[in-house]
Amino acid sequence: MKTHAITKIDRAACRTISDTALKALQAVAAQHGLTVKAAGGRYEDTRYTARFAFTVNDAQVLETSAKEKWDKWCELLGLKPEDFGKTFTVKGKTYRITGLLPNRDKNSIQLDCAGQAKVCSAASIKQFLKS
Repeated sequence: MKTHAITKIDRAACRTISDTALKALQAVAAQHGLTVKAAGGRYEDTRYTARFAFTVNDAQVLETSAKEKWDKWCELLGLKPEDFGKTFTVKGKTYRITGLLPNRDKNSIQLDCAGQAKVCSAASIKQFLKS
């Protein structure tokens, strides 16, 4: 593999470093049943601090964690523990409640729609579940 020395940190250099590091970290993540993705970073002329996010790759563990968080916070948003996992249809599309983001003021409810992650407000969810 041919490499070249980086003498100044710029956006292109950060991308190169991040891509190379991500490839190496994917092998480490796979050994531990995790996934990894680049999560940004900061740079100056001579320094780059990269961020990478490792995530548990076990659907059951993720579901249990999301449910525990839901049970802890849902009532503060006017929802019920049993609302987790419920489905509803809007404009012909079916959505499933998959969790919540308690640090968000708006659009704090996580949804799944045909495998795509979406977010919605608690107020909208209450209306959708009534109909």
